[in-house]
Amino acid sequence: MNIDINQNYWLTIEPYVYINFSQSSVLLYNTLDAEHIESASSTIVQLVQKITEKKNCGVCQLTNQELENKEIKNFIIDIREKFIGDILPIELSENKPIQLTPFLNFQQDKTRLNLQPNISIGENILNYLHEVNFIFDKNNELNIAVFNEVIEQLQGVPTINLCKNILEYSQLPALLNSLSKTNGKKIIINNYQDLDINNLLLANIEEEYSFLISVKFPINKYHWNSLIPLLLSKWKVQFEFQIEKEEDLTEVDQLVNNYRIENYQLKPIYNYENIDFFREYISPQKNRAVKNKSYFYNCYGKEEK
Repeated sequence: MNIDINQNYWLTIEPYVYINFSQSSVLLYNTLDAEHIESASSTIVQLVQKITEKKNCGVCQLTNQELENKEIKNFIIDIREKFIGDILPIELSENKPIQLTPFLNFQQDKTRLNLQPNISIGENILNYLHEVNFIFDKNNELNIAVFNEVIEQLQGVPTINLCKNILEYSQLPALLNSLSKTNGKKIIINNYQDLDINNLLLANIEEEYSFLISVKFPINKYHWNSLIPLLLSKWKVQFEFQIEKEEDLTEVDQLVNNYRIENYQLKPIYNYENIDFFREYISPQKNRAVKNKSYFYNCYGKEEK
């Protein structure tokens, strides 16, 4: 979908995206795949604040004048590529849409607070926390003491995901030692092209860890071949193949058969140009594909007739 600066659009952030304002910056975090955007631009901060105002119901209008702003245009491209947000032409809607965003429901605790003003209303929140993502990128050099303090509170969390370049974290041995005291599953999530196998084999990562490796086509043969030691290793490895066209399915079939891959899932990706592929193999309605852009399937394929 091309952006026509002569049109007005609705701008919205997806409901699974966590938004946090800190001083003069904003963080948008995709809770599904750990993609995120950070911005200290006052233009972008004000734009996201506008979306989050209660009166706007998660949606704000973008004028063609705003679309001419390079910062805003690049922001829109970024949120769409990372499935963090989207724009919709105003002319396609009769009324302003709304986006239902998640919020903390503490009605029961609020009643208790009215009866007992001195109690805390957040002490049980960890009982409902099922999954935590730690993101390791070039900016993540938090002292291990900070991680230890957080991890100490996650003893009962069922799943802890270690996303992106954990192997480059300078205090990795201490981090692994701290994580060994937790009871939940520990999953290392990364793109196959960014995973350094040599560093991985030297990192003394225990067998209890598993891997979720994202793969986008076309395959880079050099990086793919570097994964062979991981396939033969002690760890449980699952692949997530991103599918945009029928040819990708053929490549998956070849990889699965040639490398005897048993644990994998297919993630169809809507790229604004492959609606015919979705109709043929997924059969969604067009407006649903445009809205969600990606579908998660453990079993995937054309329906039998």
